[in-house]
Amino acid sequence: MNYRYRIYPNIAQEQSLKEWMDICRIAYNYGLREIKDWCNSRKCMVDRCSISHEYIMPPDSPFPSEVKQLNALPVAKKVFPRLLEVPSQVLQQAVKQLHRAWEGFQKIGHGFPRFKKFGQFKSLLFPQFKQNPVQGVHIALPKLGLIPINLHRPIPSGFVVKQVRIINKADRWYVSINIQCDVNVPQTMPHGHPIGVDVGLEVRIVG
Repeated sequence: MNYRYRIYPNIAQEQSLKEWMDICRIAYNYGLREIKDWCNSRKCMVDRCSISHEYIMPPDSPFPSEVKQLNALPVAKKVFPRLLEVPSQVLQQAVKQLHRAWEGFQKIGHGFPRFKKFGQFKSLLFPQFKQNPVQGVHIALPKLGLIPINLHRPIPSGFVVKQVRIINKADRWYVSINIQCDVNVPQTMPHGHPIGVDVGLEVRIVG
């Protein structure tokens, strides 16, 4: 289940969240650019490529898969120190979000993923926590510390926090907390009198 609450970050925390969203947007667009370049190099003419639309790549160049781009992040952080500002798992989720969109295009038929303009990246996903981040009337997030939260309904007992997504809407901030409870639902045996309706049969056999 997902519970959504209003949060109230201070000015420094709000600035950090906006900066992280922009960095994740850049990482998303960079990964998408690699995918588009790879696709364009595969659909150009056999004997030549346009120098303004396609990059000439060797035919054995691997597709920039999710694993390949995730493994490239540590090297990218050395070249672009700005990436170090974002928690590692949050940055990884931006790449995973791109490849979920790519799989939707490949398997389901959604549109080709689009580049995100400035301000279009409106959420950040913290995928896991070692302990419950909700502490009283605050929520604790990596590199941000405690953020006041309007806990208008308590998290049910027996549930654990699995993921936290920070969402920015207009000038307000929200947190969507994904909670989970491991329960065993027993499979009940059929009982009572069965009732069936046969549609489209010309002959009904009563036994």
